[in-house]
Amino acid sequence: MIYFNVVIVNLVFSNVVGSTFIWRINMTINESLRLIAGVMILLSLYLAISFSINWLWFTAFIGVNLLQSSLTKWCPMMTILQKLGVKN
Repeated sequence: MIYFNVVIVNLVFSNVVGSTFIWRINMTINESLRLIAGVMILLSLYLAISFSINWLWFTAFIGVNLLQSSLTKWCPMMTILQKLGVKN
């Protein structure tokens, strides 16, 4: 279990160099957004099972944010990814 957690941390943070992100896989904003949302949902489910059921509120927050972004065509994470230089 510890090895699995280290691998996830290495996959998430190995792309960070200084304050800029280097994407080893040529990803668009939409692909990056789906990756981040999926990782956050899985992480919150893991935390809910392992530590506290209250982490499911984080899962609900992600779901509500995905719902509102589908209706308004605006997502805060997409704005952040654009500022980090991820291509459209």
